[in-house]
Amino acid sequence: MTVITYDQVLKEELKKKLKEKGITQKKLAELMGLTQGNISRALAPYTQTTLTMFCGMAEAADIQIKIE
Repeated sequence: MTVITYDQVLKEELKKKLKEKGITQKKLAELMGLTQGNISRALAPYTQTTLTMFCGMAEAADIQIKIE
C-alpha cells in the first residue's frame, strides 16, 4: 500500500510552481529572509514541513495554496 501525505503533495506542487516562475531555492530564501539550506530542508522528501512554512514559501513566491 502506498501512502501519499499532504506534505509530499504540497512539496511537489510547490516545487513545480517555483520552477514555472523561475524562482530558485536561493531566491525564495532571500525573499523569506532565510538561508537556502532552510528551504532545501523544507522541500526535502525526508522531512516534515509545517503548513506555516508552506504558506510562507507560497506567499513569498506569490503562489496560491488551496487545501480542500
